[in-house]
Amino acid sequence: MHVIVRAMIVLSCIVTFAIHEGGRPALVASAAPENLRALSEWPGGVPPGCEPDAPSTTANGNVTIVTQSTTDRLWNLGHVCERWKGPLSLGMTVTPEDPGGVTQDAKRIMAACPEVHVSVLVREPDQKYPVNRLRNLAWAKATTPWIFLLDADFWPGADARFLLEQTIARSSFGPRTALVVPAFALDLGKPAWPRQLVLPDHAELAKRIPLTKRGLVRCLANGTVAGLPPPPRWTPRTLNLWEGDAVAGGRRRALAAGEDDARRALEYVEELDGHCEPFHHHGSTRFDAWLASGDAASDGPAEPAPALPCFLSNKYEPFVAVPRCLDGHPGEASHVPRFDERYIGYGKNKIEWIASLRGANQGGKRVRFSPTSRLLSRPFPTRANYSFRVVPDAFTVHVPHPQSTAMREWSIEKKVKRGGTWTTKSRLRMDEMFAKHMAALGLYVMDIPGVPAGDPAAVVEVDLATPLCGAVAHTIDKLETHSLAPAARAWLRGGEPKARGKGRDPTPLRWAQVDARLALPFAERIAYY
Repeated sequence: MHVIVRAMIVLSCIVTFAIHEGGRPALVASAAPENLRALSEWPGGVPPGCEPDAPSTTANGNVTIVTQSTTDRLWNLGHVCERWKGPLSLGMTVTPEDPGGVTQDAKRIMAACPEVHVSVLVREPDQKYPVNRLRNLAWAKATTPWIFLLDADFWPGADARFLLEQTIARSSFGPRTALVVPAFALDLGKPAWPRQLVLPDHAELAKRIPLTKRGLVRCLANGTVAGLPPPPRWTPRTLNLWEGDAVAGGRRRALAAGEDDARRALEYVEELDGHCEPFHHHGSTRFDAWLASGDAASDGPAEPAPALPCFLSNKYEPFVAVPRCLDGHPGEASHVPRFDERYIGYGKNKIEWIASLRGANQGGKRVRFSPTSRLLSRPFPTRANYSFRVVPDAFTVHVPHPQSTAMREWSIEKKVKRGGTWTTKSRLRMDEMFAKHMAALGLYVMDIPGVPAGDPAAVVEVDLATPLCGAVAHTIDKLETHSLAPAARAWLRGGEPKARGKGRDPTPLRWAQVDARLALPFAERIAYY
């Protein structure tokens, strides 16, 4: 129940707070086609925040970050706001003891964002984290034409908002487009057990999260690369170790083998803790192509956002910007799918939403549920699905943190057996719900342990704007796990990556093989997965 709404003006910053009682999720905002009765609970089928009289403004920008957090990770949002400097809407949980105490912290921490909306959900300690309800609450408070879904432990690059807004303003893509902001991770070294991870303090950690694309490339180049010379060195700035002026002619000067500069660069890079790498299961972003295109420091015209031809697997869950309310599809007033609030705790909560975009309601299809192979008697509404496009130069970086309670429950709680696979009860519940959701969308079910793969002949993947690639499994593994360090060092030197004695990077050839298979019928190209 909504009990308190407060609005205040602090300096020139708009800050609104809404406090809600009851942490248990309700089926009021499911995006699943089989749960359309939940959508109909909204007056006129309009989701909260999209009513005709709902606030709408572009005074502080065209894109609002929509995020969720617990109080212990709220500190991240201070750094997010310092980089974003635009609107942000937050859904967060607090204990019943002091639901109002968070307001002063939020006001102080997120002061760099000119417009902040905070929806506070009071939750009992024994209740699972209602992640998707928090996302929906935050989304409902946004006022800009577009929202950018981001988790609190991902910090955007300093130019991310400008680049997103530039892409939206200058591009002529279709009405159902999700704009992907590539995600990376800072790796400080992985201990044998995640809870043993020892992190620097917040201020020191902030120095290691890149601000610019050039800083990110340096962080990527710091990864291990056998047979390649070290990247050109730079003079690090006090506030960020990856940023600073290049030394000895800048990034375009290739250092000759044996030069003292190269030796000193290697010594410095080895002393700098950590490196960046693509976020896991995000290989579908095609990081090599993103790295090679654009240049955030360039004064030239923005490059168009390239479309992703396919997803390598259903595990891909990019951070995307989408229209806040109406998706603008001709001939109908349809709203962008919201998050399914049945997903609580850890696991599948964002993947299900990405699936809802990717398979958004194929028109007039008769598909089979998988794995039971029941015919779906009702047709889907006639709507086009979403395409996914990558924003040039923009990026976000995951900040390392100790393992959450929700993830521990997902990973190590009491096991149950499903088929021939042992899994946890939390994982079992989410996996089964996700498999049904995929089947209802007519999407191919794969990558779920203990759940049989779907029937390739009974899905609509071939008709989607962004289908599954259907690549061979070992090719997918190579594309998901390959290091960007060679390409990053080449970017810094302005040339093609060449490892001595090993030839050129095989990644472009692997992607060419994947794309060539897209011409095959889906059942044929998935046969060798």
